[in-house]
Amino acid sequence: MRKVAFFTSIPKDRITGPSYSVTLLANKGLELQLAERAVVFSTKIKSPVNINSHSVRPISSFSLSDFDAFVFSGSFDIKLWWLALKLKLHGKKYVVSARGGLMRELFKKTPLKKGIAYLFFVKPYLRGASAIHFLMDDERLNSIDIGKTSSFVASNSISVPGVAGAGDKENSVTFIGRLDLYHKGLDVLSDGILLLYEKGWPKGFSVNIFGPDFNGGRQYLEKKLTSLISEGHVKLGGAVTGPEKWRLLGQSKFFIHTSRYEGQPQSVMEALIAGCIPILSGGTNMSSIIEDLGIGYRMGSLDSSEVVRVLDEASELNCKDEDLERIRDYGKQLADADRNVTTFYSEALKI
Repeated sequence: MRKVAFFTSIPKDRITGPSYSVTLLANKGLELQLAERAVVFSTKIKSPVNINSHSVRPISSFSLSDFDAFVFSGSFDIKLWWLALKLKLHGKKYVVSARGGLMRELFKKTPLKKGIAYLFFVKPYLRGASAIHFLMDDERLNSIDIGKTSSFVASNSISVPGVAGAGDKENSVTFIGRLDLYHKGLDVLSDGILLLYEKGWPKGFSVNIFGPDFNGGRQYLEKKLTSLISEGHVKLGGAVTGPEKWRLLGQSKFFIHTSRYEGQPQSVMEALIAGCIPILSGGTNMSSIIEDLGIGYRMGSLDSSEVVRVLDEASELNCKDEDLERIRDYGKQLADADRNVTTFYSEALKI
């Protein structure tokens, strides 16, 4: 069996989607005996930290002689670029997990800076990889051209706890995620909520927006949505985890994700498992699941008028308990850790 080193940019002070995914890959790889050794190294820590029951180590403690397989998670980190170059100089092969970092939409934010970084650093980094790992076919389709570098798809995974019954729902739409206005499309979502309010707020309908602050996103939303918050139409809350998160999802009929770019947001997978009807932008890379499910709303474009349309339609939707149960079953299948992790190791360790 192989000895696998995972390299990423996990911060020490909070759990992110990528940090959860990468540590789960390492843990499950060992549990399923897909690797003899699997260790996660981060460029952003100076001493070991425990994340998702895995001891993540600083990249300074990495020793090339201890491993024979290498996986990079992320594209815009100079320390990852130089380590990849070091591996190539030693004749080692490596895989890059894109995790949304190659989405064309991402390059529209600070295009000059991203373009220069791509030309001189990211492109050689990707071209040097033996394969690129994508989380969904949609992500691969919506990413920049990676040339002749081969690629494969292996989905994210999450643990599946017991959640509220699929029929135990309020007529509400929920967003859970970092309050990053641009990345998560919350600027557009809040514009649409305001327009719907001006048009006439649907009776008995509400919107929940929960997550940790990011660069003043909470203050922006509080100021913009003051009237709706005071009238009880919108609830703006902090980060939710564990049972509190699952209770919120279990009570919500809909889950909305308006991101401009993602790899495969775990919050959407959790919402499906909780029986939430999805309302998704194209940038989530998961909007194709709406065709698979035959229920939900795929936003044709990320603009406020489209937000008004989907929220207005959703507020009037009557769905059956069996539809919500079907969504839960689909979510559990999509998040199946044993299957997804086995697929990843099978593809990644071919090189």
